[in-house]
Amino acid sequence: MNYKSIFSVVVAVSVCFTLFNCGGGSSDGKSGRVKLSGKYEISQTNNYKETIERAKASSYTEMIEFSGKSFTIIEYPIKMGGYHEEWNRNIWFYESNVNKLTVVDTLLNYPSYRNYCIRYKIVTKGTYSISDGKIEFVFSDGTVKVTSFSRTENTIEIDDNRLIRLTEQRRKQIQAEQEKQTQEQQAEQKRKQQIQQAQQAFERGKEAYKNENYDKAITEYSQAIKLNPKDYDIYFNRGNAYLGKEDYDKAIADYTETIRLDPESSGAYHNRGLAYINKENFDKAIADFTDVMRLNLNDADAYIWRGRAYYFKKDYDRAIVDYNQAIRLEPKNVAAYMERGRAYYYGKKDYDRAIADYNEAIRLDPKNGNYYDSRARAYLEKKDYDRAITDLTKAIELEPNNASFYNNRCWAYGNKGDYDKAIADCNQAIQLDSEDANIYHSRGFAYLGKKDYDKAIADFEAALRINPDHKESKEDIEKAKKQKGSQ
Repeated sequence: MNYKSIFSVVVAVSVCFTLFNCGGGSSDGKSGRVKLSGKYEISQTNNYKETIERAKASSYTEMIEFSGKSFTIIEYPIKMGGYHEEWNRNIWFYESNVNKLTVVDTLLNYPSYRNYCIRYKIVTKGTYSISDGKIEFVFSDGTVKVTSFSRTENTIEIDDNRLIRLTEQRRKQIQAEQEKQTQEQQAEQKRKQQIQQAQQAFERGKEAYKNENYDKAITEYSQAIKLNPKDYDIYFNRGNAYLGKEDYDKAIADYTETIRLDPESSGAYHNRGLAYINKENFDKAIADFTDVMRLNLNDADAYIWRGRAYYFKKDYDRAIVDYNQAIRLEPKNVAAYMERGRAYYYGKKDYDRAIADYNEAIRLDPKNGNYYDSRARAYLEKKDYDRAITDLTKAIELEPNNASFYNNRCWAYGNKGDYDKAIADCNQAIQLDSEDANIYHSRGFAYLGKKDYDKAIADFEAALRINPDHKESKEDIEKAKKQKGSQ
């Protein structure tokens, strides 16, 4: 309701109120009691049906309530009608909530009406003063409205269609409502301040996370959650920080809370799935990635990660199905080809299909040494040592400090019978990583090929010191000792 225009003149309707002296009349601004009295759109017909239709068409009624120097605009949900028959006048109230007309009073002497009371609610309020035939209303926002009035004996008739009454009970109710509103405003202001402070802590947490300072990020996110515990995005980001710290249980807890607050958060399902994979809880990981697909059937990354979960469960066929779907969704997704290649290589032992997938990955990204290394491993299984050596040479060219690439080329040279080159590569690998048992075994294998049994045995022993369960070294050291003894 626009209370700035609430006193607009309605020519067709005039409203009057009768003053009952009870410690002074309201016309001079003193305390007093004003009961309702007035006339409302008296229709010139006794047609009941027409009266109903007129009543239904009329708007909600409003009135003014005076208390000392204050006024309150209030309204009540009753619509009025009526009829005129000579000097006997009935006022009819159309009660919209029960859909009926009710006779309230019989008006015997126009315009002296009997009094009535009804329910209402506050619209706005302010103060008023009366002087020189004018009433000045000052609203709570400072707006001023002046309207004229006329006095006839006990009746004041204002130019506007509003009724006026005075009630001490209503004044107290208004005061209580004001206090409640003030409390609500203060609570809302505090809430806004907390949200602002939470956002500041959240931004500091994001900056710390970007710099991989996960502890600081977690501290800031925790402060933000304390200030604004219903913001799911904060829980999600703190979960990411815990994931970065490899604190998977706490990460899962935060992602779970994110999902509770926002059940459509595909990112929370996805990252919780990653945490479950790291905890080797592959079934729960599969369930989470399936939920990601439920929210977005075209999420190729979700198919890749669910495929990895199936792969770790050694369910290679389902893994390949998911990788196939990822490739259908994104034909240029290198990770999908690499993962499917590994499933064929390690799981299905289908080296030709593995090589085909590695070929496509290399075509899409020819600058990644790991892709050449993976294809070289497949060539080694096929005993195509020359192609394996070519791929590993390319991998080393791209990543010259990768000990694993040197070790794999050492193994390829050793199987090809080029033992000196094999030993040279393993020496380089050991310089880069002296704690890898596989490298010592590969060099021992080359020494065994050269029939240098003492050095072979020494390398196998070194491998077993690093990893006492290294199966190949256990087997080959016995072979070296046996061959040495047979010389």
